[in-house]
Amino acid sequence: MDGLASQEQLDEFAAATGDEASRIFAELMIEHHRGGVHMAEYAVDRADNSAVRSFAQSMIRGQSAEITELQTVVDELSKG
Repeated sequence: MDGLASQEQLDEFAAATGDEASRIFAELMIEHHRGGVHMAEYAVDRADNSAVRSFAQSMIRGQSAEITELQTVVDELSKG
């Protein structure tokens, strides 16, 4: 499923420290949020219930904003 970290990725994160751990966390969360956006887009396109479509649209906006913030974190940590 999109957005789920592999055991290898989780092991890498567990072994990391400091800025490297922060960068890995942010990168994993970006992928996790992208998976959430993908699922919500599916709901927007296919749900019969207007409340579900509305909630999914809200999720897309929120997750997309968080992706942008997390990418800023990754970019800053990558400069270091």
